[in-house]
Amino acid sequence: MSTKTHFDAAFALKKPCGNCPFLKDGAIELAPGRLQSIAKGLLDDDHSNFHCHKTVYNERTGGSMMENDEGETKYQCSHKESFCAGAMILMEKMGHTSILMRVGRLMGAYRPDDLLTHKTKVIEPEQLGLQSLNK
Repeated sequence: MSTKTHFDAAFALKKPCGNCPFLKDGAIELAPGRLQSIAKGLLDDDHSNFHCHKTVYNERTGGSMMENDEGETKYQCSHKESFCAGAMILMEKMGHTSILMRVGRLMGAYRPDDLLTHKTKVIEPEQLGLQSLNK
């Protein structure tokens, strides 16, 4: 029997992927304003997390698209996705962590020091027009 939990998958990434949208160099190009929208959503909603695009769109770990009663198509999590390391580093730089990041830290699944060794690779909050809570 496996002892792995959703937290193990969620916090599996220890550094941003090569084209993480939160990288200073080599980031995947997003629609104008999309990165700011993602970051603002993470700040505005403590329950919100951003999954790594490489684990969402992946046969082994990704979920599926489901249509609801209103005809809207939404992503249904598999709970095997990992949180985006770049997004978590940005949140740490801003002095803000999600509820799951805080619970993960208490459970020993999330160790910010593992990620923060890569903090110089990730954009600064000011580049998105956001202010750090650490200042």
